[in-house]
Amino acid sequence: MAPFSHKERTPNPEISIIFDLDSRQTFRAGSRVGGTIILISSIARQLQNAEVVFFGHQVTHTTETEKHFDSKTIDYHDDAAFFRFAQLLTRDMFVDVGRTYQWKFEFYFPHVASLDRAHPYSGRIGASDVYDNKPHPLPPSFTQYRADTRYATVEYSTHAIFTFEGEKHPVIANPAAALSFLPPGPGTHPPNLQEFSKPPQSFASSRLSGSTKSFRNSLTDKFSSATPAVEIVLKTSVPSLLDVGGKFPIYVCVEVVPTARPAEISLPEVIVRVKKLQLCRYTIYRALRNDFYTSAFNQEAEAADENAVPLNAVPEGRAVQQKQGVNGMWFYTATFEARVPGDICPSFSTFNINHTLRIEMVVEAEVCGKKFEFKIIVPDVVVLAPDAT
Repeated sequence: MAPFSHKERTPNPEISIIFDLDSRQTFRAGSRVGGTIILISSIARQLQNAEVVFFGHQVTHTTETEKHFDSKTIDYHDDAAFFRFAQLLTRDMFVDVGRTYQWKFEFYFPHVASLDRAHPYSGRIGASDVYDNKPHPLPPSFTQYRADTRYATVEYSTHAIFTFEGEKHPVIANPAAALSFLPPGPGTHPPNLQEFSKPPQSFASSRLSGSTKSFRNSLTDKFSSATPAVEIVLKTSVPSLLDVGGKFPIYVCVEVVPTARPAEISLPEVIVRVKKLQLCRYTIYRALRNDFYTSAFNQEAEAADENAVPLNAVPEGRAVQQKQGVNGMWFYTATFEARVPGDICPSFSTFNINHTLRIEMVVEAEVCGKKFEFKIIVPDVVVLAPDAT
């Protein structure tokens, strides 16, 4: 019997993508993406077509388990394009052995993602208003990766595609890394402060009149009608419009209103602290069923991922002096400062990804050794891209 024969695999040519500028830079809308495509082949061959493609897209993927008689894992996937530009390099050209061929290419980042992706989603998820189904500004580069079965990405890149005669598949060359993109920054903007107030809390203690903390004094305070007392209100103002890499203020005000024996109360200072501060990233994304199997099970799926980034408030605490207010009210005001990390992705919404942020914090006021906490959530914080430098 004759031995089995097989066609020897044709070696792929060497194809390189060389950018004119550092491809690791951050690109903006209108930025030029240009460079040179280099081809070197170890064998002679006929090149039918060669082009370079510049594209932006978002990919979402998640899974769900369908249960009938047995369990089945269903994959949901979507690959939605923002744009795709192609530049022809050459066609119908003979490639010599070892010779170096070069072609220049040039593209520009657009300002808007112009493809309409509303139509694939027809059910509850399609009716959701958290996604931007119409043309919208290009979103920043983004990766939210939970596992191989759950992720959402926004990517911009270039491919060089070479089609050779006699080859079943084209040869595709990719750069070492995707391009990093940020939308334009808005420049100077108001902070859009949001104010939060905790209901009044009562505090009765002989410590308000200068007594020291002791078991005996605590027992007397509990049963005596002559114990000095105050009502304490905690208020905090935090901006909901932030900049990537930018600083932002946190304003805290402790309002103290004497309610019993005010003449005896001496409260020259209050200690104010920011005990906890974090920026929470919340990403929701949707995808379409892969196998298009007709059943009552969902044809669309949605997933959500959340993670928190700890921030530092400066300073961590302040001893605040008393300021006399109206109607016998005393004020103790403190200002803190924090910074948004430079690697935080700005807020954005696209055809199938919505990336939002919120601030979670705990403010504490210490009055004569008694601590009062205020837990605050600032929803729908918008983080903006920095201005181009």
